[in-house]
Amino acid sequence: MEGETQEVIANRLGISRVKAGSWLKRAHAEGVVDVRVLQHPSVSAEIERELIRCFGIKRVLVSLDHADADVQRSGVASLAADHLSKTLHDGSIVAVGMGCNVGAVADMMGDDFIDLHGQPARTPLQGRVIGLTIGDLARILDAIASENTKAAGILGALRTGVIDTLATSVINAHAVLRLDEATPVAETG
Repeated sequence: MEGETQEVIANRLGISRVKAGSWLKRAHAEGVVDVRVLQHPSVSAEIERELIRCFGIKRVLVSLDHADADVQRSGVASLAADHLSKTLHDGSIVAVGMGCNVGAVADMMGDDFIDLHGQPARTPLQGRVIGLTIGDLARILDAIASENTKAAGILGALRTGVIDTLATSVINAHAVLRLDEATPVAETG
């Protein structure tokens, strides 16, 4: 009964609208029913197009910002979960990254550390941390980050050229674009 009003549900079940509302509330509390308010696509369409244009990625999922970091993280995670539920298939790789988010983007990626330009970076921790390599990142394709401190890590991951999909917040999306403008990658060739 996806997308139906309480009145339509009540009529179909032959119960009152009040009873239908009560049942839905209980089902939601028990985790049987999922109620979500989705943002209108136009809210983030322009920033998504700009990230796709700048980095050549296929998809960008941008969540609205929220003052509460947990709510913001939940918004990004919800977008990513919706995307993954439609795209995961047998044999898919899902990685759990460091920090509060599930995903492959971070300021460091285990065995391989990347810099702001998406290039391998030598650090004293090289070889001491177990985690993703740039080759692993290339097989994962999706990056998820909501914390406002992740813009440099997101930009570095995007500049590796292996990211296919990015899920982040509006503030991070704008910060990544500003940082990209401020730190252009040197032309080769």
